[in-house]
Amino acid sequence: MVFIYYAANCLILGEYEMTHKKVLAVKKIVWSACFILLVSTACFADDGKKDNKKKKKQVQAPVVVTEITIGEFAREADFVGTFYYSHVSKVAAEIAGIVINTNCEAGQKIVKNEWLVQLKTDLLNAEIKGAKASYEQVIVELEMAQKNLERMDTLYKNASVSQNIFDDHLFKKRAVEKQAIALKASLDRKLLLKKKKRIKTPFPGIVIEKFVEKGEWIPLGGTVATIADTKIMDVIVDVPQNYIKFLKNESKLDISFQGHQKKADFISIVPSGDVSTRTFTIKLRIKNDYNLIEGMEVLVHIPVSGRGKEFMVPRDAVIKKYGKDVIFLVKDLKVKMLGVNITGYKASMVGITGKGLSKGMQVVIKGNERLRENQQVRLINN
Repeated sequence: MVFIYYAANCLILGEYEMTHKKVLAVKKIVWSACFILLVSTACFADDGKKDNKKKKKQVQAPVVVTEITIGEFAREADFVGTFYYSHVSKVAAEIAGIVINTNCEAGQKIVKNEWLVQLKTDLLNAEIKGAKASYEQVIVELEMAQKNLERMDTLYKNASVSQNIFDDHLFKKRAVEKQAIALKASLDRKLLLKKKKRIKTPFPGIVIEKFVEKGEWIPLGGTVATIADTKIMDVIVDVPQNYIKFLKNESKLDISFQGHQKKADFISIVPSGDVSTRTFTIKLRIKNDYNLIEGMEVLVHIPVSGRGKEFMVPRDAVIKKYGKDVIFLVKDLKVKMLGVNITGYKASMVGITGKGLSKGMQVVIKGNERLRENQQVRLINN
């Protein structure tokens, strides 16, 4: 190209002294080279356009589709609730005493009847020793009274002693029996008190808070620790009064937490509302198979209307496009964007309305974020 340009300039300026024939020959060479260059450029451009068209024609976006369904649907709204342990106990001491040892820490897992706190028992041990000796003494007296009564009974039958003497031995034996019962009860009570000096857990679970340490005095009824049963969790959520009427016939409600979609048992509506917000607390219950901890967040899907038939699609089918809710329908491996109105949610499904919707239409649920109107797609459903 540079050579052609230079040769043309030379011809124009007349820097080379050539004959007329030579000039014509050079011109022919120059114009031939220019023509070949232009043709080549045009061919390359056409090839590039064809390649681009070919590439555009071959690009098919991979998508996953499902069918639009119709189902009985109660419109739902999501409310944020909180997990709480269903059974929480403040473990109390049934007897006063000084703590000599502890066997728990906050967050520690526990089993039923595992001891938490040990109280001092030295004074009680001394009382038990004395009560045991008194009881053994009266047992000896009871044996003696029994033998004396047997002798008196033989003599009384032979008319060797009077009725009064016999009755004295009979009632003395009965009095010693009652005394033995009383001393045995006193000894048993002291042994029971000693047993209660070791404070145990009433059920398996986890320690939430520990209140005592070694050397502290625990009064009668004092709390030593708070424990919770982790097998059952309650869901507590506040709901506006307008939606309470839709909960009366429900036995289970859908909840979402940590990527899980589950059903929780509907327990009750607490019959006392918040006057400032006009909301009422509802309680749900679920088995704790997911290592849930009190205070975790949970979404509760509350029905906010009566039941009716609606078009339903998975939640992933509806996306935001240009600030509106849209879905992509597939027909003949091409997509059509359709604006929809969301009527409510039910677990992983969403109720929608839109112009031209019908049951069985194919709707994109994966790969719809980058789709354009009339774009060709490739179905990758299993």
